[in-house]
Amino acid sequence: MQSLIKTVAFGLALTACGAESRSSSPQAIIAQPILRPFPRQRFTPANAPDVDLRPSIAQLGLGVRSQGSRGTCSVFAMTFLIEYTMSKSIGAGLDLSEEFLNYASNRAINANADGGFFTDLDKGYEQFGIAAEADLPYRPSFEPNLGVRPNILAKADAVERAQFQVIKPWNPNQGASDAQLQSMMTALNFGHPVAVGMLWPNAGADFETVAGLSVMKVPAARADVFDGHSVVIVGYKKSNLFAGGGYAVIRNSWGTGFGDSGYAYLPFAYLKSYANDLVYYHF
Repeated sequence: MQSLIKTVAFGLALTACGAESRSSSPQAIIAQPILRPFPRQRFTPANAPDVDLRPSIAQLGLGVRSQGSRGTCSVFAMTFLIEYTMSKSIGAGLDLSEEFLNYASNRAINANADGGFFTDLDKGYEQFGIAAEADLPYRPSFEPNLGVRPNILAKADAVERAQFQVIKPWNPNQGASDAQLQSMMTALNFGHPVAVGMLWPNAGADFETVAGLSVMKVPAARADVFDGHSVVIVGYKKSNLFAGGGYAVIRNSWGTGFGDSGYAYLPFAYLKSYANDLVYYHF
């Protein structure tokens, strides 16, 4: 692997994102980004993604959003998967409700949580569909007794459901295998973004320059990470210049101030060590 040239810090407060950890409270305080300068990325043949869905995402008008102070990273990841999958069929302008998906999941599994596992969020989607953001806007704080009008429930239920696919079932003790990473890349080759729940660095996300690209450092040991955070993988590069044989382009839910305008580059070695689960949707 090419020698590391420069380290770029991107600090984060240290607490869990929400219900990606079965041993922690789903209402846990989330990691808050502390924004620091991030270098402008210049792609070359050596570091440019092999697959990058960001141009398609931009064409569909699906801008990076912020979950704010809530533990809803997994909700934002799953809503984006559904939104992108549906937009590919019906075109630009779709804006779906994270608030509704969180509500639907709670109803489906009889819970009262802010955030949830991908599989539980899918149960809510399968049972109740999904509403437009305009019908149920995202709240700055969790409302456990949130009510949804019958007409909104009816419209949400009328939505055609995409098919849920699990590449890696949830397991926080074992990262992604080579075969699972290959399945992830195959999904991306077919234009399907992939949500990943993963362990996150205790000391916050650090970046280092490899082959001219700022990529996230891989924590050395499990004592250096906690559970966890969810993001969406929207591209990848296969190259032995990067730890683990490549990197994934990740879309975060901390607004455009995180990383490269809301995105970042995660070595495959990180996913091999710390990915809890991998899922996607398709029609």
